[in-house]
Amino acid sequence: MRLHQQQQLLLQLQQQQQQQQQQQQQQQQEKVHRLLHLWGPCSSHPSTIAAAALPSKTAATAAAAAAAAAAAAAAAAAAELVLQRGAALLCLRIFGISVE
Repeated sequence: MRLHQQQQLLLQLQQQQQQQQQQQQQQQQEKVHRLLHLWGPCSSHPSTIAAAALPSKTAATAAAAAAAAAAAAAAAAAAELVLQRGAALLCLRIFGISVE
């Protein structure tokens, strides 16, 4: 009986981890999509991000999807930093502070 409970707990933990990973991937993809929408067309087209979200059947396609998702996340992080810097510079200019 105790072994069965441990197996059930392990299965629940694995399911929770999978759900968390899926949620994180979805959040990253949504973030990238929003940033791409703000920036307009660019080399990281939303179809690339959508392709990374498709279920994969082989290890090679899974690795490619993971690489695409990682690249999209990196692009989103870089884009967000650029937007934050631009917003900060704009705020400084509004208050008459020059930055060189």
